[in-house]
Amino acid sequence: MNSGHTMGVLEKELMFVSAKAFLRGVGVGLVTGVVADMMVNPRPKARKTTVGKTMEKLGNAMDSALDSVTSMKH
Repeated sequence: MNSGHTMGVLEKELMFVSAKAFLRGVGVGLVTGVVADMMVNPRPKARKTTVGKTMEKLGNAMDSALDSVTSMKH
């Protein structure tokens, strides 16, 4: 008997497992990226400027995406 629930235990468990696998994949990718960056840019100053530039690009992309979403709502 289904008492109004649209998602069973199995579906919830599969969502949890896939979210866990996704987070594990993101973590592995992050570590791999850091190691690759350290191999390419052995000097700390070069790494800092690279990270700064990347963070700036990411911030600009997020601002642009937010502007696009808010303009679509209006």
